[in-house]
Amino acid sequence: EPAEKEQPPKEWNKGVIIPVEGTILPMLGSYLDRKLQQAQELQANLIVLKIDSPGGSLETTLEIAEKLRDLSWAYTVAYVPREALSGAAIISLACDDIVMDPDAKLGDAGPVFAGRDALFRHAPEKIRSHLARQVRDLAAAKGRPPALAEAMVDLNLVVYRVTHQETGEIRFMSQAEIDSADKPELWEKGPPVLESREGSFLEVNGTRAVELQLANATVENE
Repeated sequence: EPAEKEQPPKEWNKGVIIPVEGTILPMLGSYLDRKLQQAQELQANLIVLKIDSPGGSLETTLEIAEKLRDLSWAYTVAYVPREALSGAAIISLACDDIVMDPDAKLGDAGPVFAGRDALFRHAPEKIRSHLARQVRDLAAAKGRPPALAEAMVDLNLVVYRVTHQETGEIRFMSQAEIDSADKPELWEKGPPVLESREGSFLEVNGTRAVELQLANATVENE
C-alpha cells in the first residue's frame, strides 16, 4: 500500500534536542518554528523535544501539535523528565514516541477559561467536544489509545481495559467504543482504568503511561 504521506525516517544519523519549557504562549510557537527550521537546515532526522511545561494557550498548543503530527522529514520524540500537563500533554501526543522519567507526569488537559471573577471554570461543552475529537485524532495518528487521550480532556470519560477473546489483544476503550466495535461481544471488559474515573482528568506517571500504551518507554536521564 502506498503511504498517503511520507513517513518519518526510522534510522537516524543526526539528532537535535529542543527544550520546550514553561507556559505555552504564542512566543513558544514562534521559537519552536525557528528551532525546527534550523534542525531541517542541519538535515537532522531525529527531533527530541525536551518538554517540561504546565500547559498554556489552547490555540498555540493545537497549532504546535498539528505541525508535529504532520512533520515527515524527522522522527519526533517527546522526552518528559518532569511534567507535560494540559497543553504540553497534547503536544507530547503529537510526537512519534513519548519517553518519560518513571515519576514524570503526563495528562490533565481539561480546557479551562477565566470567568469574570477571574476564577478558572471548565470550558463550555462545545469547546470540550471539539478538543476531545482533536486529541483522539492525534492519539490515533501515532498509534496510542484514543480513549485515554480523550480522558485527559473529558472529566467524566471512563476507560476500560478490554481483551479480545479470540486474539488476546489488549486495548483501552470507552463504553461507546466497545459498543461501536465490529463485534462488541468479542471484547471482554476488564476493570476501568483508575485514572479515568468520573470527575477527574486523566493524569499518569511515566511508569503507568507505558503500561497504558500512552508512552513508549521510561528513561532515567537524558
